[in-house]
Amino acid sequence: MEVELIPVDPAQNYTLFVTSPVEAALRPRVAAALMKRQDPPAEQVAFVTAFSPLPRMEMMGGEFCGNASRSFGMLTAMQAGLTQGKVTVAVSGCAHPLEVEVDLASGTARVEMPLHKTLHQLEVAGHSVPVLVFEGLCHAVLNCAPDAALAQQVIRQVSAQFSADAIGVIFLQHDPLYITPVVYVPATGSTVWEHSCGSGSLAAALWMALRQPKNGLQHYSFAQPGGMLEVDLKLVEGRVAAAWLGGPVTIGRPQTIKLTL
Repeated sequence: MEVELIPVDPAQNYTLFVTSPVEAALRPRVAAALMKRQDPPAEQVAFVTAFSPLPRMEMMGGEFCGNASRSFGMLTAMQAGLTQGKVTVAVSGCAHPLEVEVDLASGTARVEMPLHKTLHQLEVAGHSVPVLVFEGLCHAVLNCAPDAALAQQVIRQVSAQFSADAIGVIFLQHDPLYITPVVYVPATGSTVWEHSCGSGSLAAALWMALRQPKNGLQHYSFAQPGGMLEVDLKLVEGRVAAAWLGGPVTIGRPQTIKLTL
């Protein structure tokens, strides 16, 4: 089959936006086939299901993705001929539309993020691991250097206890703040050490803020293998009331690719 797509680079979290129609049942296979290719590179795949009246995209496993949401906002703005301002998009893994603020001149996009629903603590291989459960998405935050074997143990244990469209393991290091994200998507069977992760950055910021809650706006800059992502939190009475994720987005040229499924 042939698919039309647009490659997008949000802080090197390489995302392919498939713009031609693909049946929902075929999306995991199409995504897996695209991710096996090296040109263009892909850490994840999103499927655009509408550009109007309300633009909507679905991630390859039905999960939520902050970087893809920011990127889709920029694609939507470009489709509308908007160079700077705000657009509203609907994305998988989030029950309500999201507002994305885009600036094509600076190549940045910022999105308000859905907050976690619950916070749990797991013991994995001698590590006390906070797990933030979002809508269809879980992120485990570990205060240690990246460890592939430990990541797999955490993914297995989180998978056994929580139902999620995607599971992230976020290795958080301090001074300066640096995260190394790995994301597992059950629908495609993919485990990817990502260059950057928006929702993972949010999870790390939330965990840090909730340990020592302070009212008002708090800002976090997370360096990661692919660049820098910015997280802003608004705390009211010691609770997080709102969160935003921002950073660079580069839009590539549309392509048509032949796939064998």
